[in-house]
Amino acid sequence: MRPSRLWLIIGGMLCLILVRTSWRGVDAGEERRQTPKLSVLLEKPGTFPFVEETPLAAVAEHLRRDLNAQVVLDLAALKRLKLDENAAVRLDLKNVRRSTGLRLLLEQVDMTFRVEDEDNLLILTDRRGAADPLERLEARLDGMHREIHDLQDAVEEVYQTVAPREEGPVLRTPTIIEELPEGETDGEVTVPPSRPS
Repeated sequence: MRPSRLWLIIGGMLCLILVRTSWRGVDAGEERRQTPKLSVLLEKPGTFPFVEETPLAAVAEHLRRDLNAQVVLDLAALKRLKLDENAAVRLDLKNVRRSTGLRLLLEQVDMTFRVEDEDNLLILTDRRGAADPLERLEARLDGMHREIHDLQDAVEEVYQTVAPREEGPVLRTPTIIEELPEGETDGEVTVPPSRPS
């Protein structure tokens, strides 16, 4: 075999390899462009086949397969909510927007979700980890509200230790959230306690 013919065969094989490689690159790019964003997929109808109580970890696995995306349970959010991956939810729905079904499902454990389209990632989190700034603000205010009630209970406990109330009805000043409209009562008669002089 002549050396020029050998170079021609080698050159032809290299060209064939380059052409096949570039076609694969075009196919992969084409596939990436054809795959819809996760936020778009969440607006399409889906099924939530959780007739029985199902752990959040199993729900995340179902969503991974259904959406062909990465689904992550926010462990910090679970810790804040005093939950774990085995916290159970139930929801049996068909042909409902995935975002609506997911919201209904996660509200059962006081959670929500956040979408990171660029990373094809769905994060199951609490309101504090949500993308919506209003949800994050609401979560902080809710936490402060609980802390104020805990403080109020602690002060009442200390007061009762120092100056125990006499027999009879209890004075309880309602908070803004507990106030009733004028003319309505909650059935509790309040009388101010007498304090020692």
